[in-house]
Amino acid sequence: MPAPDSAVPFLSLRHVHKSYPDHQATIWRPRRRIILEDLSFDLERGSILGILGESGSGKSTLARLILGLEKPDSGQILFEGQEGGAWRAGHRGRISVVFQDYSSSVNPGFRVADIIAEGLAAGAQPRSAWLSEIPALMARVQVPPELAGRLPHQLSGGQLQRVCIARALASKPDFIVFDEAISSLDLPIQARILTLLREIRGNMSYIFITHDIQMATLLCDQILLLRHGKVAALLSTKSGLGQSASPYLRQLLASTVIFHSNFEAAAETASPVPQ
Repeated sequence: MPAPDSAVPFLSLRHVHKSYPDHQATIWRPRRRIILEDLSFDLERGSILGILGESGSGKSTLARLILGLEKPDSGQILFEGQEGGAWRAGHRGRISVVFQDYSSSVNPGFRVADIIAEGLAAGAQPRSAWLSEIPALMARVQVPPELAGRLPHQLSGGQLQRVCIARALASKPDFIVFDEAISSLDLPIQARILTLLREIRGNMSYIFITHDIQMATLLCDQILLLRHGKVAALLSTKSGLGQSASPYLRQLLASTVIFHSNFEAAAETASPVPQ
């Protein structure tokens, strides 16, 4: 397989539109409800892009389109310059996802080792290598080896979400989508997992979907603001969001209760989650 062209973005969206049937439509209202409208952006290799917006802004729909779970009405989704469906078919295991509802995204009858093995099955490693890979993945996400035989209900929320992250890493992906992946966890656990995601990043690219400005600022290189399904702004976190002229960002900041100093301190001092 030829090496990818480094000048081509890893992921590109070009004029993507998505709508759904409007079941409350009348002769005075459109028949379809527009979710995403003329969406265009790039994700470079090894970078982290935050997708930030209020509830209903189209964030999770965008994730499903990128993952190939749904198709856009029009526009292009390209991976390494290739049409998304064709690229995914030829690159099995190179995209992973971590969803918000970690409890429903795992089989309740699977033990921790079985959950992580699902990710290994999506990759290229032979089954004979799984026995050594599972403990290594657990160590990478700070899950103690003695939890390998536990069922999901026997884990804390933070432990189970880290198991889901281990499953996402198991196929050795180039790209992971985090769809509100840690928003339901307590603040100290969120901070520890953000630290973990930075530590394991390597050359992977992330899309980090969230409604939390502080989390996005701490983790992401850039933040794309979604409003009513449109790009309101694309911002660099290195230059500081407070300097942005985006009216929508200022509105979000004004309506947000900021715990930045506590959150940042927790992230900087994060240690392995107590067992």
